[in-house]
Amino acid sequence: MISGLDLEVRWLANLGIPGVLVPPPRALDHTAKPATAVAATLGLRVPEFISLDEEETDLLRFCRWYDWDLWVKGPNYEAIRVRRWDDVLAARDMLRDTWGEKGLYLQAHVEGQEVAVAFAAYRGELLDAVFMEKRLLVEGGKTWAGHVRECPELLCEKIAGVLSNIGWMGGGEVECVKDCQGALWLIDWNPRFPAWIHGSTLAGHNLPAALVGRATGLEPQRPCQRIADQFIRVTLEVPVRDGLPLPPIPLVRHHKGGHSKHPSGMPLLMRRLSGPILDTMCPSKRKPSGTLADCIQEDLREALRDSHVTPRRAFLPRSASAAFEQAVCGVASAMDELGIQVSLCYSVKTNPDAKLLALARANGLLAEVIGPNEAEWATACGFALRDVVYNGPLTPPLRRDGQLYRAVFADSLPSLRLLIDRAQPAAEVFGARLRPPGLDSRFGIDVGEPRVFSELVGVLRRLPSDAQLGVSFHMQSSTWGIRRWVAIAEAVVAYATELCKASRARLALLNLGGGWNPEDFGAFLRDFLPPFVRAVRQQQPAIRTFLLEPGKALAQSSSALMTTVTEIRRGSASADVVVDAGVCDLPEAEHLPHVILAESHDSTLFQLQGGADRILGRLCMEKDILARSVTVPDFLREGDHLVFLGAGAYDTSMAYRFGLGGSGEATNQ
Repeated sequence: MISGLDLEVRWLANLGIPGVLVPPPRALDHTAKPATAVAATLGLRVPEFISLDEEETDLLRFCRWYDWDLWVKGPNYEAIRVRRWDDVLAARDMLRDTWGEKGLYLQAHVEGQEVAVAFAAYRGELLDAVFMEKRLLVEGGKTWAGHVRECPELLCEKIAGVLSNIGWMGGGEVECVKDCQGALWLIDWNPRFPAWIHGSTLAGHNLPAALVGRATGLEPQRPCQRIADQFIRVTLEVPVRDGLPLPPIPLVRHHKGGHSKHPSGMPLLMRRLSGPILDTMCPSKRKPSGTLADCIQEDLREALRDSHVTPRRAFLPRSASAAFEQAVCGVASAMDELGIQVSLCYSVKTNPDAKLLALARANGLLAEVIGPNEAEWATACGFALRDVVYNGPLTPPLRRDGQLYRAVFADSLPSLRLLIDRAQPAAEVFGARLRPPGLDSRFGIDVGEPRVFSELVGVLRRLPSDAQLGVSFHMQSSTWGIRRWVAIAEAVVAYATELCKASRARLALLNLGGGWNPEDFGAFLRDFLPPFVRAVRQQQPAIRTFLLEPGKALAQSSSALMTTVTEIRRGSASADVVVDAGVCDLPEAEHLPHVILAESHDSTLFQLQGGADRILGRLCMEKDILARSVTVPDFLREGDHLVFLGAGAYDTSMAYRFGLGGSGEATNQ
């Protein structure tokens, strides 16, 4: 018997039935996904990965670091490509429903050509192997056409060594991606013949026949002949005799039965398997929760002493100060290395709290605003207008007192024309917010459109000879990833360079903004900003100043949402906890996993780990779910406190009144 199904192979291996040509359990353990040990032996790379058992904050950090180009993978079957946090959660839930909770992981995507080695082995002896280049793929990454070649000698020798060491029995497939430098990345080691195996037979390599012949001592009646090195798969409809049952007509569109997406019925087998066999097939790993910074613990102890009235947004002064100080120190280090002025800007829209604006002023930051109201608020909080950067879709009104903004950036060609044609200048530096081609955004001037580029050149030629030109680029780093953000920023600079050449203008200032996550901004300043600035100055020697607007990196850790547990609904497999706050108090809950703390009866704070429990809000709304994948601690009772950290950015500025009646107090400070 030769099994062609991963899960069935693993099941049969543990049964130890004679005559079943499947690898032994030890071999399966050695090559289990993501197969880092066997990759090292073969000299192959493995894309970075993280278990989906880890905390959501760790998963989100992984997504950002690898630019939101990832795969959610099951332990035996299926891989779903994801590009947003919502995609990650949906893919995780779908694979959990199909394959169970254990063994799921998230892996970085590697761009390149997909290739594979199919082989047959008997008791550790490699019988034959072929190398196949995938030429046509269908949904789910399945091979539909390929080119079969002889397996490279060195790779074949290494695979033979692995098979010998682990006593491999049966067929197998090593799936790889060859990147643009020619390096091979191990994607999967499959413990069975691939579905395209007949393609190797067409190329003169009948691997299943070689396996059966070695196991039985029999020779094929006819030798395998090469017909072609390339193959393509086809589907074929065949008649069904009357009386033979077909699956019943599904009553719902998204049918989950075993004969829909998985006609093999493997999800049913997965649900039947339990106990030690399933544990060895899908081991679950989780690292312990991290410890909280001392400044956060001190702030929270003070906040919890006054948390009798909830929900309440607690300002965390030590945490807020630490965020500003770390950013300023990081910029100072970059300035020392680069020998250029790099100034930080505080985004007023991210959180207009006067305490944060006071911290920004005290640390020497500029204020960045998106409209006249925010500009008035910044000056009311003590900023001089020369320390305000105006960067929004509305053209700033002409001021009568003669004061100038530090910089004003137009979001459109009409706005830029208005700024240039004014008799009185609005700012020391003025220019345009640019949008490079391929960036899906409603903001900025689309310099990838030739007509728009030509018009922009004409407008810039009308600049006064002594005018200081600035270029602005803003995009959320946390949404796109640091490396992709840097790549797009480099494209903006390249377009700005061509604009300056065509218009004879000189670029004096570059304004960069990016909604960095607090955990990412330090790494950006240390590892990415210096080479970026050096590259920019090679293209633009006249540039004197860089403005950086970190966005939520400065504000996110400044507040926590304090809530009280009103009800706990424990089920057989999971629990729901209802608190007295809602998505109106934490509007980013669906898109931004928060660190959640539970206060025990001795006032100790415990961080909630991942799991199957949920935290529900107080609103009469289906979407009022503050957390979907946590483990509720056993000690939690009605009246206890749950604290949501990282609620100081858009969770504060975008919070809204709902379900409070006419006399309720909103949680905003």
